[in-house]
Order: sequence, then structure tokens, then C-alpha cells
Amino acid sequence: MLTVWNRDINVRLSLTVMALFLSAAFIGCSKSNSGNPVSTQQMSTVTGEVYGQQGLAKRGEASSTDGAGIQGATVILAQVQADGSLKTVSVASSKTDASGHFSVSTDLTGVSNLVVVATQGTSQWEAVVSAAVAQGTTVECQPLTDQTTVQAQIFAKVFQDGKSGEVSTSDIQLYVSPTVAVSVMGNAGAVAQLATALEAEGDARASAFLQLGASQAQLQTAAASRTQVQIALESSLYTAAGDSLGDYLALQSYYTGSIAAYVATGIALNVCAKAEQASSAALVNFSSTMSTNAQFSVEQSSSLIRAVLMGQAISTEFSAGGATQSQIALVTAANNTLVVMLEAAVTPDDMAAAFASYHNTVLAQLEAMAGSNSSAIGSMDGTITATGGLRTMLQSSVSSATSASAIVTAYVTFYNSVGTMMHGMNGMNVAQLDAATQIMCLIDSNI
Repeated sequence: MLTVWNRDINVRLSLTVMALFLSAAFIGCSKSNSGNPVSTQQMSTVTGEVYGQQGLAKRGEASSTDGAGIQGATVILAQVQADGSLKTVSVASSKTDASGHFSVSTDLTGVSNLVVVATQGTSQWEAVVSAAVAQGTTVECQPLTDQTTVQAQIFAKVFQDGKSGEVSTSDIQLYVSPTVAVSVMGNAGAVAQLATALEAEGDARASAFLQLGASQAQLQTAAASRTQVQIALESSLYTAAGDSLGDYLALQSYYTGSIAAYVATGIALNVCAKAEQASSAALVNFSSTMSTNAQFSVEQSSSLIRAVLMGQAISTEFSAGGATQSQIALVTAANNTLVVMLEAAVTPDDMAAAFASYHNTVLAQLEAMAGSNSSAIGSMDGTITATGGLRTMLQSSVSSATSASAIVTAYVTFYNSVGTMMHGMNGMNVAQLDAATQIMCLIDSNI
């Protein structure tokens, strides 16, 4: 029986993510920092529910909320200021009812990324509202949980750092899974470190996309689309009201839409997967100062996103290279297994072993697709992954990198070098050789 992440592969990018990686991520943030006051007779309203400590148990899995809202919490609407603080912009506070539901109004209009803040005693929960409020209308907020609270805190720090153009609410939603949120909850320093890591991820993703041939116009279009996908997710989670199936379907649509936003602009899936490899490495590198538990949670979350997106890209390349349906099915099954193994991983070594197993299966099917050139494919992979080879050089460059740009340079250099080596081969037709090159780039860049 497949896990939810396995089912994501068929739903998310049957294009996957990402979208994982699916994903979102992956550039830009549609935000407004000011608005025009309107008549108190034409208020903008935000509605939602407060679930508190409960939340989505795992990315893409059933919600553990089951509609268990918190009654009597005080709710206000706030706007993030330049210093990262929150300024109340609601005309009055509101109280949650027996189911945890609330409606709160503001006289602002045309302003997006406001923050709902709910308090009860010493407890406080937050959630960013991606949609712009508008006079005479009601915007729906996803349920407030510990996860959304961490996400809102990260958004405030990113805004304070002037990086909201590089790290969108979609990126934060994609990478700050429940397990990641739990690992930093209540630790302001850890939240700030995670925000810095996400800023590095955003910088790396944008740079990687551009260096891999995407245009700024494509990225801007994708960013606008991803903002709409994020807004739709928040509304769908509000409508689901903690219902397991509703949450699951909302997340599947979100992951699919996050990646489709890029593909719709003409950016190839293999480019999305390559950009994700580089940006994921930046995220992990810049979270290295966090606690061991938090760092592992970040690495596991990003690995899952990377794996699903890579799997869809590789399946697409096999199809383009003329692989049989049986070969494509085996590669897809291997990606399903990879995701299951990553979800079950409890150490970095477990994750490395999962990627190694996936590499071996994909390589075997690539050799099968290459036919009489199978031995040449195996030899080329051996050269790339040998000690002192291109993969070792990539690992060394990434581990010693002190900036997102250095990480991107290392990956792009690796991809270009693999391309040069692969296109020196003889005996394969153009479609097979191009597909084999992209596949080799992806399976050998997992470090």
C-alpha cells in the first residue's frame, strides 16, 4: 500500500511536485506593504479557525485536527512592519466560537500577506493570509496551528531581511513541514536560522533557473501563478476544516500547481529538478548551525521534495528517449520506493542509502534503454561517481561553499561537465543521448 507521498507522485506531477517539488518553489512573493483606508461600512474580512497545537501531522497526510478548534481565543489581524514586528490593523478583536471559528475585519484594502494572530492565555498562534483583502469581501485563512505559526514567524523575519521577493509564502509552505516546525517551535534563534537558510535556498533557486536557461520573465510569471496556488491552498484548507481527505486533496492540488506554474511557462521538468538540487543543497548547507534534530528535519523535508520532482523529470526523460513502458514503470516504482525510504529515514545515512538504491535501479534501466551502448553508459556513470570524479568534486565544492551563488556554480559546472562527457559518446541517437544526459545529471548529483 502506498503512502501519501507515493500517491503524490501520481497526482502531483502527472505533468508531480513538487510539486514536490511540486514546490512552489520557485521564485518571488506577491506582497503589499501598504493599503488605502476605506469606509468602516465597507470592511475587508478574514475568516478562519484556530486549531492550536494540532496541525497537519505530515506533509500531505491526514490532518490530526479533526475539527478540534479552540474556543475563546482572541483574534486580531496584523501587518508585518519593516523591523519584523506586527502592527494591529483590525478594527477590533474577535473571539473564536465553540468550533474555533472567527471572523476579523480591517479597514485596509488591496493588502496581501497580512497575519492573523490568535491568543489564549500564554499561547499564541499565527498564520499568513496570502490573498489580498478587499473591501466588502471575505478572505479565507488556513487553520492556525503550530506549523502556521512557525511559517508566519519565518515570513516576518524574511520580510525584515528584505528577502520577501526571493522567499515567498509558497516556499515557506513547501519547506516548513510539520516536523520542521516542531523542531524549531519556541526557539527564536532557530526560527531565524531557518529563515536565513530559506533565503539562501531562494537565492540559489533563482540563480540556478537563470543559469540553466530560464528567463526572468518566465520566473516572474511562475511566481505570480504560485501565489495563486498558495491562495487556493489556504482557502481549501479552510474549507476542509480539519477533514483528513479534504486536507489531503488540498495539498495534492497545491503540489501539482506549484510545479505546473513553472512548466506552464515553458521551463522543462529537468531544469526544475536541477534547480531544486542546487537550492536544496543551499537550504541544507545554511541550516548546518541548527540543532541536529532541526537540521535532519530540514534535510528530510527537502529530500522528499527533491526526490518526487526528480522522479517525474527522470520518467519524462525516459519517455523522450524511447524507453519501453516496462522500463518507465520500473523507474516510477523505484521512485515510489525512494520516497517511502526517505519518509522512514531516521539518519542522514538512511537517506543516502535510499538515493543510492534509486540510482542503481535507474542506471540499470538507462543501460537497458541504451541497448548496445549499455556498457558505455555504465562506464560513464562509473567515471562520474568515482573517487576524484565529477561527483566528488561537486561534493567538495558544495560542502566548502559559503554562499548560495557558490553552490549554484558548483552544480551548473557539474551539469555542464556531465553533458560534455555524455555527448562524447557514439552510437546513440540524439533523443536517447539527450535523455541519457539529463538522467545522468540528476541521478549522479544527489550528494
